[in-house]
Amino acid sequence: MASYDYTKAKTYIMDSGTYYFATGNGSHAAVNNVLTAQGKTSSVGGDTAAVKTWENTGETDITTYSISDSGAKITNSSENIDMNYYLPGTVTYLSRSDWDTTYPKNYNTSNDGKGLTIADSSKKEEWLKELRNQQYTINTTGTVENSAGTKGTTFDAASIGYEQQTDINNDYWDKLVDAIPAEDAIGAVAHGGNQSDTLTNIENPIVKQYDGPCGFNNQTLSANNGASAAEDPYFVDPTSEAGKFKVNINAPSLVGSAFNPDLAYDWGKILGNTGLWTGCYQIWGAALNYHRSPYNGRNTEYPSEDPMLCNFVGTEITKGTRELGILSGPKHIGFNDQEHNRAGISVYMNEQKMRETDLRGFQGSVEEAGALGLMIAFNRLGAVNASHHTGMINTIIRSEWNFKGLISTDMMSNKYYFNPEASIMATITQMADFAGNDSNLHGSKDGTTDKTWTYITPAVASTDQTLVDAARLCMKYQLYAFANSAILNISTVAVTPWWDTAIRVVEYGSIALGVGALVGYGAVYFTGKKKKPETTGEGK
Repeated sequence: MASYDYTKAKTYIMDSGTYYFATGNGSHAAVNNVLTAQGKTSSVGGDTAAVKTWENTGETDITTYSISDSGAKITNSSENIDMNYYLPGTVTYLSRSDWDTTYPKNYNTSNDGKGLTIADSSKKEEWLKELRNQQYTINTTGTVENSAGTKGTTFDAASIGYEQQTDINNDYWDKLVDAIPAEDAIGAVAHGGNQSDTLTNIENPIVKQYDGPCGFNNQTLSANNGASAAEDPYFVDPTSEAGKFKVNINAPSLVGSAFNPDLAYDWGKILGNTGLWTGCYQIWGAALNYHRSPYNGRNTEYPSEDPMLCNFVGTEITKGTRELGILSGPKHIGFNDQEHNRAGISVYMNEQKMRETDLRGFQGSVEEAGALGLMIAFNRLGAVNASHHTGMINTIIRSEWNFKGLISTDMMSNKYYFNPEASIMATITQMADFAGNDSNLHGSKDGTTDKTWTYITPAVASTDQTLVDAARLCMKYQLYAFANSAILNISTVAVTPWWDTAIRVVEYGSIALGVGALVGYGAVYFTGKKKKPETTGEGK
């Protein structure tokens, strides 16, 4: 019930006064019940018995909710997403308390018809720099200690025990990522592909990623696995054909429509169990963008138009999936409000809107369910590519929410919109360029530069200590996530029950007997058939 005050307290507050809680057949009926309880004569058919109140006495509380569960201080982190940061006093945000004067207008007709322009901003150079994705400049004149990596520590079940799994600050993790050469660490982020990469020295696992807000897309089970999986109460086989078992399930909007946390949890267990049966250990789901517009082209992947309902559904789905050891990565965090032309669109807002809508929809999956994966939205926050925005990712998600897992960009389809250095500094662990197992900075025709970002060379990887340290930290987050999943030590075995074996013995025996009978019949028929007598032609 706390709200975010981005202007004065610059943190979460709890207003004093009377809080009304009401049920009803729809939100309008619930509001009418509240109005009746408040003595408003304009309400129609209100039911005061459906209303409960709570008194928050004393002054407005500005301290209790200003510290996160992780102990981090909560305050403004992203003032540069507000249009008023660049053009002070030009934009008025919609307020429920004053619809008439704050209702959105077309700002393209303001400023004597010129609209809002970057040229009018006193921060225009900063604004342009953000739009050009120049959030970080590589140091090409420094020296990196241990750029080749120190051998000796590997990723394996024997080395990763309870202490390592529960504490990302355990010395093991620093030793592990220090073994990764600088070039590999940077390259593994830049070419995260749709799978993890082989990193020199550490023998890490290769983990493929699968899309799946509605289930594991286009994955199939063998007929044998399917027969065994069918006995599993948390395996769903919606369509079987030609001995293959498709494992898409349903649209998350149906789960949201049920308002049923237990159902969402069971669906998460189905996702997790299906991952084990198919050998798919990382899935991009649940999708938790809320239905900002009914015309959003992928609303079927999202639970609701309400961020808290998205929060509850996402929390339970993630709990169920994580319980089975599958890495689930809710997506697309960071105001993916539309599908058409979503790449690069600038979404301007104040920090209250930021924290109380889209981010709140994802928060429960991280803080309560322990999600170890996230995918960032395609759009910009203000002028900054969401995958480069350190305020949202490092300050809110990593620090306040205490998120220790892997983070991927959305599809890296434009090298001019994404760059490795800004993504690394924002602790992105994988840039989704679908490059496969390609954790290096080579690939150009002459072999001296990166094939995509030609200004990054293997030599550059040995000159910027800050960038290399950040890249190794990204790898720490990624490997820590793997260690806390079925990826660490998994053996998926198809178990065939005795009766299935018996049926198959009878089935194959019957086939063998049938074939034998047919062969025997043929032999008798052809060997027992009389030959016609030969004629000599005499007596004609």
